[in-house]
Amino acid sequence: MSRQQQRPIAITNADSFLGYVLAFRFLEGRRQEQAGQQQEVRLLVRNRQNLDELERMGAKLIQTDYNDQQRLQTELQNVSLLLLVPENSQNTRQQGENVIRAARQANVQYITLFSMLSAEQAQEQQQAIRALGQLEEQVEQQYHDNYSVIRNPIFNQIFYYLTPMIEDRNRLELPVGPERKWSSVDVRDVAEAVYRLSRQNGPQQGVFFGNLGEQRLRQFTGRAARNGQEIAREYSQALNREEQVQYRQIQPQELENYLNGIRDDQRFSDRPRERAGGDDEKNRRDRPHSFPLGRFLNQEFIRLIVEFYGLADRGNTELTTNDLQQALGRQPQELREYFENNRDNFNRLR
Repeated sequence: MSRQQQRPIAITNADSFLGYVLAFRFLEGRRQEQAGQQQEVRLLVRNRQNLDELERMGAKLIQTDYNDQQRLQTELQNVSLLLLVPENSQNTRQQGENVIRAARQANVQYITLFSMLSAEQAQEQQQAIRALGQLEEQVEQQYHDNYSVIRNPIFNQIFYYLTPMIEDRNRLELPVGPERKWSSVDVRDVAEAVYRLSRQNGPQQGVFFGNLGEQRLRQFTGRAARNGQEIAREYSQALNREEQVQYRQIQPQELENYLNGIRDDQRFSDRPRERAGGDDEKNRRDRPHSFPLGRFLNQEFIRLIVEFYGLADRGNTELTTNDLQQALGRQPQELREYFENNRDNFNRLR
């Protein structure tokens, strides 16, 4: 099959934080393709607002209803690769299952599901992460050999949300015991790894999902897990703070209350401007599209963040793998390096 005949790819929940960054990377790649040979990129969203840049980059925006399986089936017709970013909602499992079944009926060739590290260990009360584990089971049942799952821990970019707390209190406060460890990853590294995997080896036998299918489960983690005290120390050193940031364990409800307040904080209402010179990518700094806005912090996304730290408090998030490094073909950006490279962004939030 020629490139001109390539079937589209689709990304669900493209109006979420991860979905937006994935969409941006795939659309950047599309711009590099020759005119007339560009693969269609369909973005399924609940709300088209604030997505003008993705549309200018060539995306086909589809405002959808994840509760309407028949509608989803129509919207996914002819798709080769579906990147399933689950909806952050009270019905994550049901809506995700609707997408999977609709994709099956629409003859979508391959699905990659995005999940959370240690999703299989989530307890009954950790409903947001547990729903992701249930979707892993559902996509296996429906797609057998034509699927993959990518699990990741918390994103480095979540520390932007925590910066006002750190600067106001001189403490990093999370619902995790001081000795418990977890890793985090740069969301741009995740998007880059998925894009690279999907493009490796080119189209084969009428499909276009590269090497995504070579490994059923990839667990994208940092190279090392750290505890809260170590993270506070790296933050202090990377940002050249005169006073050492301390670490304190708090209750989950306290973090939830804090993030609810950050949602409407004006510092997170708009994306920062692109730097002059265009060297952010080379220097591994966040670009505007990977800055987390307050509007992403709906109640369900907040719950997902809090539940991840609950897994960390139980000792379930210390796993590290080489999966991300292998997919990138280089070392992923570690947390201290991330703080250093994005010092200006963090200082802007102080």
